[in-house]
Amino acid sequence: MKLAAASVDEYIAELPDERRPWMENIRSDCQELLNGFEESMSYGMPSYPRR
Repeated sequence: MKLAAASVDEYIAELPDERRPWMENIRSDCQELLNGFEESMSYGMPSYPRR
């Protein structure tokens, strides 16, 4: 879902209520498991490119 958010926090805040908990869980898993990757926005969506 592409939104006009400038950050992942903004992206999640703009999601419909029924999607927000799922995205928060995915984000938490990515932050925990993707060592060596950096959270950012790309093409209007959260992404985790290598540092």
